[in-house]
Amino acid sequence: MRIEADLIYTGKQKVAIAETLGIDADHPDCRRVEWIVGEWRCNSEDELREDLARNAKVADLAGQLLNELQPQEFDLERHFDDRGAPMTLEGHLVTLLNWVEKIADENPSLKGRRPQIPSALSTRLIEFWENSGRRVGRSTKADGQTDEQSSTGPLVRFLLASCSPVLAVAPTADAAASAIRAYKADMVKRPPKNGFFPPF
Repeated sequence: MRIEADLIYTGKQKVAIAETLGIDADHPDCRRVEWIVGEWRCNSEDELREDLARNAKVADLAGQLLNELQPQEFDLERHFDDRGAPMTLEGHLVTLLNWVEKIADENPSLKGRRPQIPSALSTRLIEFWENSGRRVGRSTKADGQTDEQSSTGPLVRFLLASCSPVLAVAPTADAAASAIRAYKADMVKRPPKNGFFPPF
């Protein structure tokens, strides 16, 4: 997989991200952010959904062919060896169907409205933020004229600066706050893990 991290942000965008991190634009942490976003862009959610849809079509055709070849009860001993490896076309079709089902189970369909910041992207960015010693949190401030509360804080600004250039619709501060809340809720369910970054 090739990640074109150098092509993700313009110089002005790098400066904006660096300011939210309190560092210079040429600091290694800015490079790490580009790597994270570049990896996400190469494995975006839309591409994943396209792959799953294509897999479903392949599985449907494989199922139809299997029914034509094996209309009666399926005999495992005839089509698989002692190690479970397929020996016939029918065995390979069953293996394919099982694999497609497994991939679909590991990537369930999204329900409801899509978040403004994809969770696969926000999670990695917040993990980077936390693993670099920064506090995961947000705050709110009231609008001087309307008294409406809006989300703010260093992490909110970092998410907006990092995600806005690569998303079709720029996320809002509330979307960033929602991503932070989801991340903290998920951390309660599972132990924290250390992030991994490639050497530069």
